[in-house]
Amino acid sequence: MKKILLVEDDSEYRTLLSKKLKTLGYFIYEAKSGQEGLQYLKSSVIDLILLDLVMLKMDGLKFYQFYKKISQNKTPILILSNIVLSDKDKISKKKYIVDYIIKSNINLDSLTERIKTFIN
Repeated sequence: MKKILLVEDDSEYRTLLSKKLKTLGYFIYEAKSGQEGLQYLKSSVIDLILLDLVMLKMDGLKFYQFYKKISQNKTPILILSNIVLSDKDKISKKKYIVDYIIKSNINLDSLTERIKTFIN
C-alpha cells in the first residue's frame, strides 16, 4: 500500500482529501503543521508528500528546508496551495518538488488523478 503524507493546516480540506485518497487505497498520514509532518518523515517511509505552503506553526518552505536535511529517500513533494506566488516557477523547479497545484483551481477528482501520476 502506497503511503502519502498530507501536510495541511486546513482541517476541512485535509479531512476531505484524506478520505478521498483512502477510498482509492492509499494510506494517509495527516499532519496539521510542518513540524508534525517532519515527525512522520522520521518514523515512516513515505511515497509522496502533499504539502501546503501557508501554515502557522511551520510553513511549507520551512518544512522543505528541514526535509532536505533529514530525509534519506528524497520522497517527491507535490505543493498544494491557494497562494499564487510570483516565484511559483522557481519553487516548482526545486529539487524533489514534482508539481505546484493551486487548490482552488482543481476539483478532488482531478487532483487525485494528478496524484496518481506521481505515486503509481
